[in-house]
Amino acid sequence: MIKNWTCAALLMIPLAASAAGVAFPDGKACAAWKTKKTMFLFKKLEPVGMNCAVTAKVAADGAGKRVIVEIPIAAFDSGEPARDKQVLRILKADVAPSLVFTSRVYAPAEWEAVRAGKSAAIEGTLAIGGESFPVSAPIVLSADAAPAVSGEFTTTFTNFKIAPPKVAGGLVASVQDYLELHYRIPLSAVAQ
Repeated sequence: MIKNWTCAALLMIPLAASAAGVAFPDGKACAAWKTKKTMFLFKKLEPVGMNCAVTAKVAADGAGKRVIVEIPIAAFDSGEPARDKQVLRILKADVAPSLVFTSRVYAPAEWEAVRAGKSAAIEGTLAIGGESFPVSAPIVLSADAAPAVSGEFTTTFTNFKIAPPKVAGGLVASVQDYLELHYRIPLSAVAQ
């Protein structure tokens, strides 16, 4: 099981709220990815892609509830259009245009613990390109005037059956098998 999921940020928009190394605009539901790459065999970079077109909802499911978060792949912005096109291809946007996190069903008592910020993680699956991967997403409930849930986790491309990208066989650019996923969702943006 992939541990410590957080859904996927960029530094091209005026930024305010921060989720441990990735800054999100205030009041918006956002996800971000961050990775590490080497350019021309020696220059180290950490590209980031932000997406603030995220939607989240709570759905009743039998006696319990689940969270569904949808992240349209085309809305990721890394500041480099060529890289954003590659992200569309890598994440198989032609098969499924959005990444979708669906939590497991939480019984009423468990759900109240999640809502109250007493749960350290929310478990479910992340659907990428028509395939689902189990994840456990750390969850932190902020005590701000406008409460939000946020979190991040480190994983790898290969955990999602994605080959780390390379340009010119890695001579021009080579991405490490390293992936951070970040998210921040204001509670006011969650549909009930």
